[in-house]
Amino acid sequence: MPSGDERRINGLEYPYHPLQVATWLLFPVILLHYFLFIMPLMWRIHAVIVPITVVFIVASIVSAWAGYVTCAVDPADDSLTKDAAHCDSDVYCYLCEVNVHNTSKHCRFCDKCVKRFDHHCKWLNTCIGEKNYKYFLILVGGVGVMTTICLFFSIYFLVESFTSRGRFLDRISSSALLRSTLGMWSVIALLILSVAVLVLLVGLIYQLAGFHCMLVYKGITTYDFIVLESKRQREKKQQAAEKRDMKAKKKNESFGGGSELEIPANGASGSQISPGDGEDEEMAKSGNDDAGSDEELQGTQKAASSAAAQYSQVPSESPSRDECKQSNNAVVAREPSEDNAANI
Repeated sequence: MPSGDERRINGLEYPYHPLQVATWLLFPVILLHYFLFIMPLMWRIHAVIVPITVVFIVASIVSAWAGYVTCAVDPADDSLTKDAAHCDSDVYCYLCEVNVHNTSKHCRFCDKCVKRFDHHCKWLNTCIGEKNYKYFLILVGGVGVMTTICLFFSIYFLVESFTSRGRFLDRISSSALLRSTLGMWSVIALLILSVAVLVLLVGLIYQLAGFHCMLVYKGITTYDFIVLESKRQREKKQQAAEKRDMKAKKKNESFGGGSELEIPANGASGSQISPGDGEDEEMAKSGNDDAGSDEELQGTQKAASSAAAQYSQVPSESPSRDECKQSNNAVVAREPSEDNAANI
């Protein structure tokens, strides 16, 4: 069994990913944006400042805690821990050299099998699996609340700067920080920049949250969804290719089944009328289209296989440990069941 030194334990270990560093920088920027820019503009509306600020602070603390736990937890399969009991599963990983759980997948980034593998998050530089998935969802929800509050008030103050200029100037003059460091047009420029960035950020967070809500509802993981969706696309391509083959076959049969027409001319024998040159060109074009569709289908299958192999190999069947030793095959996961496929 590999030791902890031969694999990444969690997302807090070196090497750090550039997106992980960007996350660490973005979080304090959101905090400073609210406390140093949004809050000072909340002029004489204490009934709004207090509850909104409390919600923002709670969401910030929860997000920081959930993000730390998500990165600090080791999502590896229980068979990789020293105190783990013997795993009775027949799924054997030749990379980890142990039997792993049926839902485990081997992540090539972390070099370990992760129980109920969902995906490898580059923003946190760790795998998301059964042991830290709930903390990941809490993190997404907390950051969603923080960014939504910032976006709402940024839009509100930006609209007010054009519709009620006097009230907007009073907001700036009531804040010693904004009055001494920024002017009206500088504040408006920052509001425009804030709205542009936050719209993109909130949109991505909401899309991610909605996607994972769908996965939880259907009882599948991100990895299962990718594999099943790739399988569906391959089947769709195959069905389209079969329909084109049937159409081409019918055209060939209609051309080949033509009757011989006799043209009487001074007792001369009848002659057979064959398809014209235009029909020959149409048949050749149809054949080229079929060949192109076959090449497109093969390319789609290779791309799907490459996407699935990014994290682990997905064999159609999972041999036992002895068979793996004999054949030296890597068995780290099973393809999602058809029951899950039917739920999508």
